[in-house]
This record gives sequence, structure tokens and C-alpha cells, in this order.
Amino acid sequence: MKGHAAHNEAACDLLNTSGTFPDWVITTAFYSAMHLVYEKLFPLTEKGETLNSFDQYFGSRYARKGPGDKPSKHEATVDLVKSHLPGVASYYRLLKDSCHNARYRSYVVKPYEATVARNQLQNIKAGLAKRKGK
Repeated sequence: MKGHAAHNEAACDLLNTSGTFPDWVITTAFYSAMHLVYEKLFPLTEKGETLNSFDQYFGSRYARKGPGDKPSKHEATVDLVKSHLPGVASYYRLLKDSCHNARYRSYVVKPYEATVARNQLQNIKAGLAKRKGK
């Protein structure tokens, strides 16, 4: 859905300016990046099949696998980015991991970590802008 990335980035900027919620700066930076890569990737044609969204992709590739045999949606996205957008894959992985740590492991996030997350998002945006197509 177009617009999600910009919406999340605007929230990220607002939170970053406040300086009060660095964990949410990281979270909104990650979700902005996630929607940016979805906008860049889809529609995606693989194995002769055109998939219009990540949910359609995930369902097509993993629906018949049991819970222990399929990745989480976030890990599947990391794999997709690695195979189709390798120029931003390391930034995306770092941002995803930072978000996971901020949300589920520590909750105590230093302001510089929020700055790093914003930089990762900017690196992803720049890398996607360099890529031809869409």
C-alpha cells in the first residue's frame, strides 16, 4: 500500500525530534523501510508467477509449510531483500534486528541508537533510489 512508508517516516521524524522515545524512532524507521522495499519489490514475478503484494508472495511460497518449516514474515522479507535488493540488504537486516532488540529485548534504547536507525533508513532510501525501475 503506497504511502505507508512516508507515513511511518513522518512519525519517525516527529518522534526523533522529541528525543523522548528512541525505541519508537527505531521501530518506525524499520516499518518505513519495510514498506519502502515492498513498494520497490511488488509486483514481483518469480517462477513465472506475478505476485502483487508481500502477503500474496508469502502465501504462495509458504502456505503449505508447517509453522516450524517456514520463516516469520520479517525473516522472509529479509531473504527477499537479500535476493532482490542486495544493495540495501545489510542496512535492512541491521534495522530489522535493531527494531527487534528495541521492542522485545531491552526497551532501554540510547539516543545514538535512534540516530543509527535513522541513518539505516536513509541508506535504504538512497540505495533504492539508485536502483532502476519502479
